[in-house]
Amino acid sequence: MTIEEAIDKILDSELDEEHYSELPAEFWKNEMFIITCLENDHHIDAVFNYVDQSMWSNKKFILSLIELLKTNEWQLEVALNKVGPKLKKDKDIIKALK
Repeated sequence: MTIEEAIDKILDSELDEEHYSELPAEFWKNEMFIITCLENDHHIDAVFNYVDQSMWSNKKFILSLIELLKTNEWQLEVALNKVGPKLKKDKDIIKALK
């Protein structure tokens, strides 16, 4: 299965948290895949448990998460707790949080 096929399955409600363990690790390095999971109400803890560690140091990904989660303080806090320390001090990240 490709990332595009997996995203289609998420959008069609055919792929959810129960399938995560069967997915290739590369999927969890793909911003579009991860954001699609969150946008389709997959449980945030389940998604974040699979997100590749490198993504928490990816500024573009973190900015996308902030944009998606900024209306939900609890979820945003969960996300920010995983962000790399350098990015927490980044001026663009700080600006996005205001």
